[in-house]
Amino acid sequence: MLVDRQQERSVEELIRHATDAAVRTVDGRVLMTRSALEIMSSARSLDIGDRAVWMERAERALRQRPDWIALEVRDRHGDVNLLHRPQEPEAAAIDPAARSVQTDRVFQSGEVWISGVITEPTGKVEPVFAVSVPVWGVGEVRLVLTAYVRAWSLRQVLIDQVATPNWIVALLDRDGRFVARSRSETAFDPVVGRQAHESLAHALKTGDEFFLSRTQQGQEVLSAKAGSVAAPGWLLALGTPAEPIQARRGARSTRSPAAVWARWRWRRWSPGRLCVPTTGAPRRSGARGWPKPRRRPTGDPTPFWKARRTASTRSTGPGASST
Repeated sequence: MLVDRQQERSVEELIRHATDAAVRTVDGRVLMTRSALEIMSSARSLDIGDRAVWMERAERALRQRPDWIALEVRDRHGDVNLLHRPQEPEAAAIDPAARSVQTDRVFQSGEVWISGVITEPTGKVEPVFAVSVPVWGVGEVRLVLTAYVRAWSLRQVLIDQVATPNWIVALLDRDGRFVARSRSETAFDPVVGRQAHESLAHALKTGDEFFLSRTQQGQEVLSAKAGSVAAPGWLLALGTPAEPIQARRGARSTRSPAAVWARWRWRRWSPGRLCVPTTGAPRRSGARGWPKPRRRPTGDPTPFWKARRTASTRSTGPGASST
């Protein structure tokens, strides 16, 4: 279906609002995990090192949060406690190197850190991202508490912002890799963790609000982007197929200058613009908003100015009586 310029602007406005809403919802999900971890980090069981109490609380947290695949506590000496559900033993295979890099950054900075997407090369563990918060001791970070969250859990957030089935939404980390896609069909989507298409990666680095890019299947889309606040460096891109809009633009660009000029003249000087509209019920002359018809003067056909001049001459001529 072809669209005109007014419809095109409406589509752009709709995409802009949907993009902003989607990235705010993603931020909300990330902040929920961060808040839960910060509450857990203040538990007394962590302060006194009561492992049994802590494990019980961590198991309860995993039952309440199905989007968490594992929960980890790591100290400065490298001692690690990774807790996962018994029915998901594969969670223990989350990339150890990525886990170590994640916690080392929090130990060094003392700040909350959201990782990029973490994938397992053999495909046994579904893609996740890590949310880590520091647990402070005396003047330094003593422990790091990390939740490994299913990337698949963010897919529903993206789908909720799709107005029509042909819209495409993708969430990318700071390295330009897919964290979640609206077109993923399973939690083990092979595209998640890959680099975005070159056209999309280049467009995300520019300051353009709207841009053309291509999907992994080569489809060209008109997209808008928005950056995440809760996960610095993450970007969300939302787009619609560009074919209808480009077809309309092409139709406008193929018009010859003479045809455009003739069309403008017709619109400007068409009889419909010069005549009083006749649609609807007939209106009596003299009604509000309609000009009154001019009437011919009755009686003496002598123009008014000439009659006045003649009267003046008669009153001031010889023999005129004065009062």
